[in-house]
Amino acid sequence: MPEEPKKIIFADCTFVFSSPACKCKVGTTYTPEGCERYVFHLYPKDEVLNFAYVAGKGLVNLKYGSVNKGKDVLSELLSIKSGNPKTIKIFIERHGFLLPIAPKKHSVVEAEPLFELINRLQATVFLMGAIAEAKINYEKILALTLYLLLSPQTSIELENEYDGPYTTCESEIVHYLQNPHEIPWRVLPLEDEAYAMNEGCYIEDSIRPPHTWLKEHEYGEAIKYGDATFETMKDKDKVIYLFQNATNVSPDCRLAIDFLYHFFKDVGEIKTWNHKGDLTFTDSSPAPTRSMRELDGQLQQGLIKLAKHALKEEIEHNFGGIIPSYDFEAMAPSWRINFLLSGLYLSVFYMRPNTALYRACQNPNCGYYFLVPTTATKSKYCSDSCSNAMQQRNYRKRKKEQQPEKK
Repeated sequence: MPEEPKKIIFADCTFVFSSPACKCKVGTTYTPEGCERYVFHLYPKDEVLNFAYVAGKGLVNLKYGSVNKGKDVLSELLSIKSGNPKTIKIFIERHGFLLPIAPKKHSVVEAEPLFELINRLQATVFLMGAIAEAKINYEKILALTLYLLLSPQTSIELENEYDGPYTTCESEIVHYLQNPHEIPWRVLPLEDEAYAMNEGCYIEDSIRPPHTWLKEHEYGEAIKYGDATFETMKDKDKVIYLFQNATNVSPDCRLAIDFLYHFFKDVGEIKTWNHKGDLTFTDSSPAPTRSMRELDGQLQQGLIKLAKHALKEEIEHNFGGIIPSYDFEAMAPSWRINFLLSGLYLSVFYMRPNTALYRACQNPNCGYYFLVPTTATKSKYCSDSCSNAMQQRNYRKRKKEQQPEKK
């Protein structure tokens, strides 16, 4: 059990906490089909690691002696390469496991849900930074927002003192996309606008208020005029179904439905997205660069609002291991933090993207994320060594370009 945070006293810290250290070994298992899968073997140690969050420095591991010498834990987590078990092993052996594990007991964790857990935290921080950038990249914001909103829920179960497994956030919109049958079919009176093709009904709309005219044949094609099954319907068709029928969902869920309906209709159908901010369209959609130009002001505003909701939902979902506390000795408010993942999300909670954000080192051989002031647009490298390495690389490149070609 970690020590109580009140035993750690450091000045100028927003919050402090302790977490047990552990050893980590990477193993492999095989599925019945013969596919190789990674697993992590965790072995708790008696050593306790202390952490502190300091504005401008981030969440610091105090193993290295002080706040100034400590490693920024979130920087290291953001720098983990997706699907690379070695980088996760290094992180765990430096900072302990993200979730609570039973003391003096060997635990085994599947790699895939752990990758997903880390990807979600990375996407959260990247999305915060993307929204705060002076030049907004709507394509990146859309990809990161979709990743947080539409990724299926995953869980990690460990034997510990806490009840139940850890589960990632499941948004309301992804629940209804997976279970549209929970939304009853709403029969609406059709209104004839002189032509049969224009028969339809008005739908209240949060993206293009106050309402949008949904043509009967558009809805009919989505549900195959009553012959479609929810199991075979494409996501685009499910969104049209929800657009007409999902009237009793939350305002945030309705915003997501309305946005997706107009995006699919006016911009293009999306094929893939990921936690890094990459986005691709289906073959039937226009070229991505042309598609994103169709993102008008209403869709842009709706996307930013939707992205902020996704951030709020993701961060608050991970407050389960955080309990408000009052330090009577210091006569000050504090937090009791039960495991490292909660501490990381609380550090994200305290971030001010308009003041500081995480940026990837521009040295292609590094890729480390470091915390910099938002206004420091010239800060491209995480360290002097990376800056010097790039200067030497650029110098050699210029010298090579200046050499005359051999005949």
